[in-house]
Amino acid sequence: MVNRTHFIQYTSLFFSKKWLSVILLFASISAQAQAYTLADSTQVLALINKAVNFLRANSEKDSVLSYTEKALFISKSISFQKGVCKSMNLMGYSYAHYGDAEKGKKYIQECINIADKNRLWAEKASANNHLAIIYNDEGNYQKGLETCKNNLEIYRQLNDSNGIAMSYTNSAKALSFMNFFEEAREYLLKSKAIYTALGNMDKVASRCSDIGESYLAQKNTKEAKTYLFESLAICKKLNKTEADYPCLFNLALCYEIEKNNDSAVYYYEKCVKLGEETEDETQLQYAWTGLGGIYLNMGKAAEGESYLLKGLTLADKFHNLEIIRDASISLSAFYQEKGNYQKAFTYIQKGNAAKDSLLNEDKIKEIAQLSAKMEMREMEMKNQHLQEENELQKLRLFRKNLIIYAIVGTMLSLLIFGILLFRNNRMKTRQQHLELEQKQLRAQMNPHFIFNCLNSIQHYMVYNDIQNANKYLTEFASLMRKTLDIVGNNNITLMQEKDYLENYLLLEQMRFDNHFSYEISIDKNIDGHQVEIPPMIIQPFVENAIRHGFQYLENERQGKLLISFQKNEKGIICTIDDNGIGRKKAAEMKSNHAKKHQSFGISLTKQRIELMNKLKHAGYDLTIIDKESADKQALGTQVIFKIPKDE
Repeated sequence: MVNRTHFIQYTSLFFSKKWLSVILLFASISAQAQAYTLADSTQVLALINKAVNFLRANSEKDSVLSYTEKALFISKSISFQKGVCKSMNLMGYSYAHYGDAEKGKKYIQECINIADKNRLWAEKASANNHLAIIYNDEGNYQKGLETCKNNLEIYRQLNDSNGIAMSYTNSAKALSFMNFFEEAREYLLKSKAIYTALGNMDKVASRCSDIGESYLAQKNTKEAKTYLFESLAICKKLNKTEADYPCLFNLALCYEIEKNNDSAVYYYEKCVKLGEETEDETQLQYAWTGLGGIYLNMGKAAEGESYLLKGLTLADKFHNLEIIRDASISLSAFYQEKGNYQKAFTYIQKGNAAKDSLLNEDKIKEIAQLSAKMEMREMEMKNQHLQEENELQKLRLFRKNLIIYAIVGTMLSLLIFGILLFRNNRMKTRQQHLELEQKQLRAQMNPHFIFNCLNSIQHYMVYNDIQNANKYLTEFASLMRKTLDIVGNNNITLMQEKDYLENYLLLEQMRFDNHFSYEISIDKNIDGHQVEIPPMIIQPFVENAIRHGFQYLENERQGKLLISFQKNEKGIICTIDDNGIGRKKAAEMKSNHAKKHQSFGISLTKQRIELMNKLKHAGYDLTIIDKESADKQALGTQVIFKIPKDE
């Protein structure tokens, strides 16, 4: 309908004979009238609710996104910005839920930008909640915690008690991931208090369960049981049996830690019963495995075997590596005790495979937790320094002339800040250097290398080659001892490096059935007992030549590796030369064989070189040359590593 303002405009234009303007005006009025209607916005919200229900039911990705995309299309076509935000927020969270975190963050960030532009603070807060969940799932706990704290301020401005409690809960989850359990419980208790005041007992039960789980993570079973029983009591009043499972399972773990097998069995059996009633296989895999382990400890072999096998079957279905590892190792020990060595061997292999996979995941989590803890401690120190500086500044301003001492205080503040910043950067660089050395040790002595060595020893023993088995075992033990001896040193002598490389090459030569030969030479002008170089910096290139250069040699070609140390005016030049297949072809072969194991030694060494140059202003330099014939055929790879003097 045309309003009063539009009617006056139309009349004025009509009497002025500007017919073209009249037509354009009516078109504009019509467009505005169709830009937004209550019915359209209701349809958008209905579509979003359907998508949410599909997501909660863990339906197919296409089912969720089809409703969300339709809601987004309608919202954009009618300029319904709130609907655009809600649609993009849900679409981003859905993509992350189904495994595409980067695409999910892109949509959520776009939602936040639109919310900022249109001052839609509730929608921005909701998007931040999803963003914090994605950061926590990625292991970026510090970023997740910062997002939660920023969100807390938005909810306080909105005076949204429920949102404040939600932000406390999400902050606690990020802190728990970083193993800051005491700080996490402070937030959980605040969240519980708010939900109690709001009368939301369902959320109160969930927070009690979270607090109990936090105490359980620290093996404080007494406090854990107090909160878990409180959560169960609330769930019983609310008649929400489906919410009992986490509490029941954690109570079973408490009693298992306390060696109270009867009580542990009681709660595990409750978990099994609840899981079977709800047909929740995700819960059943944990309940069956836990119950099976307890039964084996109690000497009930048949029941223990049965439940462990059932739990392992579901764990295989969901690819739950932790249960696969624990159940397989328990079954292997059980079958070995029964004398069924074939099954024992089968399950120990399965358990070890899961253990290797989890080891890599644990390393990633450990690094993420360490990084997050360092960032948090650093932030606390900065805040403390700023507080001290503010107090000092106030005291000076109070005692002395305001203008003069304000200038002096500012200059001193800048100077102190610069010194602290410089020292902080130096400390960070040194810390990174130490971390890289530790990472390189782990990359060098990785589980796959140790596993391969043990396999070689087993191979010799199976074929009754006791002499080679003893020789290999002796060399392997020697390499382990040398690695532990040099890992804490900043530098080692050139002769120690040569001895270390020869030890390693001998093991690899035996393992690859002498498929390659090697030679290590030191310039006669170099005193190998006096000249020092950084430890574990040559071996990754040697490993790379063997694993990728020689492994795929064809036509019975014999690999040849030459390692030389030459002296020049600026220091030592180490050359690692091989006649392998070259980096390009090695990458192709690696891709064709779909290898899962990746060596991080080369990239870690390059990072170490960069850090040493930055930290010591040294002149380390690395060059990798792909050797080729005149007709562009690969002839191998040459690595030239320059080590400056006085290092």
